[in-house]
Amino acid sequence: MKPAHLVALATGVVVLLAPAGAGAGQYTVRSCDAAPPTHGPNAWQVQAGSVNSYALCPTAGGGTPNTRGITTRMVGSDFASGAFSRWWFYAPAGTTISRLDWAGRAARERCYWQVEMRAQGGASDARLIGWPTQPGTTSCGTAIDAPYVATYWPPAGTTRLMQNTQCGGASCPNGYGATFHTYYSAVTLNDFSAPSVSVGGVAEGEWVRSDRLITFSAVDNIGISRAQLIVDGQPRADAVNYGCDYTRPTPCANHSGSFEIPTTELSAGTHRVEVLVHDGSGTAAMAGRTIRVDNVPPPQVSPAVAGGEGWRNANGFSVGWSVPSDGGSPIVGATWELCRLGRGACSTHQLSGANPTSIPRFGVSSDGVYEVRVVLRDQAGNVASLSDARPVMLRLDRADPVVSIDGPDPNHPVQASATVNDSLSGLAGGQIELRRAGSSTWRELPTTVSGSRLVSQIDDERFADGSYELRARAVDRAGNQQTTGVEANGARATRQLPLRIKTRLRAGRRVSRIVRRTVRRDGRKRVVRRRVTGFDPGVRVGFGRRAVIRGVLANPDGQPLEDVPIRVLARPDLPRAGLAAAAVVRTDSAGRFSYRVKGSASRTIRFRYDGTSRIRPTTTDVEVAVPASSRFKLSPPRILNGEAVTFAGRVRGGPIPERGKLIELQKWTGRAWAPFRVVRTDPRGRWRHVEPVLSVRGLVTFRLRALIPAEAGFPYATGRTPARKLLVQGQ
Repeated sequence: MKPAHLVALATGVVVLLAPAGAGAGQYTVRSCDAAPPTHGPNAWQVQAGSVNSYALCPTAGGGTPNTRGITTRMVGSDFASGAFSRWWFYAPAGTTISRLDWAGRAARERCYWQVEMRAQGGASDARLIGWPTQPGTTSCGTAIDAPYVATYWPPAGTTRLMQNTQCGGASCPNGYGATFHTYYSAVTLNDFSAPSVSVGGVAEGEWVRSDRLITFSAVDNIGISRAQLIVDGQPRADAVNYGCDYTRPTPCANHSGSFEIPTTELSAGTHRVEVLVHDGSGTAAMAGRTIRVDNVPPPQVSPAVAGGEGWRNANGFSVGWSVPSDGGSPIVGATWELCRLGRGACSTHQLSGANPTSIPRFGVSSDGVYEVRVVLRDQAGNVASLSDARPVMLRLDRADPVVSIDGPDPNHPVQASATVNDSLSGLAGGQIELRRAGSSTWRELPTTVSGSRLVSQIDDERFADGSYELRARAVDRAGNQQTTGVEANGARATRQLPLRIKTRLRAGRRVSRIVRRTVRRDGRKRVVRRRVTGFDPGVRVGFGRRAVIRGVLANPDGQPLEDVPIRVLARPDLPRAGLAAAAVVRTDSAGRFSYRVKGSASRTIRFRYDGTSRIRPTTTDVEVAVPASSRFKLSPPRILNGEAVTFAGRVRGGPIPERGKLIELQKWTGRAWAPFRVVRTDPRGRWRHVEPVLSVRGLVTFRLRALIPAEAGFPYATGRTPARKLLVQGQ
């Protein structure tokens, strides 16, 4: 025999789960006075051909009580041999009758009547109540009156009960009848069949989430009385009790139904979900599924569009993302939504497959800005809301910008600009170019973006005077571009340089000279002399001394520019040195200005007038040369032939070259200065040299000096020391 299974319910009741062939369950079918309030005789069936078989229940319902109940009554007529009045109780398949609780009355007036309650079925055939037919006998039982319930035990295997009144003689004449009345009937049956239950709605091992149902179908020989959901061995919902009618041998109907799985109350992971059913005898059976619970949507993804979210001019997009892991049910797909901004038009699409990481390359219906949102879908059916998803932007613009060059602006004559119309991506950049009429070479102008315009400045100080053509090239943020050389009115875009009033700036050491010119007056030639004042751009200043640089600023007609600033910049004569601001001077009423310089080092002085929006800038350079200077000493100043003289000194200013500064020692030959030694200073500019004097006869005076030559890295012009005398007494 298969073992039974015990399931402990939350109430503490132990339910016996019995497989087929295990210990039996029991139930009792009640009739007549045993079945209030209906008192029905539903469990009993009249056999066809019965004579006067009827049921009047309850027995206290009126009339003659001893003629009521479930009755087989044969009186008041002649009855042929074998005539009968008969009721049957049939046990359902899979059950046997184990007990009868009965109350009633039986009677016969002659011994040839058979009046009995009989147990039959299988090997069973036994009389429980009453008498057999006894023809020819005059002494026999004739009456049973049992108003109180008595218990009878049918033989094992009994499957039916027969209440029978039957003529057992050759005939049964009128006046000698028989009757059997059942007032109270309670038939106890053993049920040896367990219910059969099957479940569906979820598959074994399936990932599930909220609002999932487990369905069941339960079948039993006596029907299903009860069903309940069991999760992990514990009841999780109220049992469903089906109405059963225990006035019938098959008291219950078979049932199908469903239970909602309370996944929101369960922890994530594996659980056992079962449906427990009971039949009419209380025998239980259970079937279920192992499920895996996941109620949490997959984490958000951060989609990215290949090539970035900027504008593009090709209608093709690839969007991808990384699939995060949350330890829940596997990712089996994704939902993505494409919306055009500003129009509210959205389309939703599905992706299927394990761990999708990208949307296949796709295009959009028209140019504009779109938003893509992606949410993942797991095997349990969890999916986040698209409204909470992180968006990625798509931008498409396939139209070229519309460009036109603006006409000259009298308030800004050097400005060259172009207006660009691009309604989608907008202006990203561009270039305005200039070329001289008749030339094939375009020159780029520094160009900036100002709103929807390209703006540049024509440096009429840099370009030669003449007629020039303009053209503009605009590029939008999607990479579309357009080039034009015409203005909005369709005319060719040209400019005539100079665009501003010319100026002339002169500066330097002021010099004057006499200019002679031959003229004819009164028929005779005459020479006219005129003093002309000018500026020498080369200024020489002794070391440590000062000089004044003068200048004048005027227009081409010589009219001065009064009270305007002139910037002064200086660049020392050193490698890689740049111009640095030195001062700002202003012109007087005659356009003149002056600047005092100190003889600290050779340098270039640049005077710069920056001009205005209508007056062109101008620049002039003045070269300031400062001769090198050094201290020079002889020691001693008088020596004898064969003795030595020491030359020493220190170069003034700086910087001194790292290897020292070259010093050339010279002597006067009577006709010219001639070098006789070259020495080098230390890094601090100090120098010293000892020179022996030989082969001198008589008293000789030598004139000596030091020459400091110009060289790279030393910001001074060639300089000389004053001459020194050396007296040498010879042999």
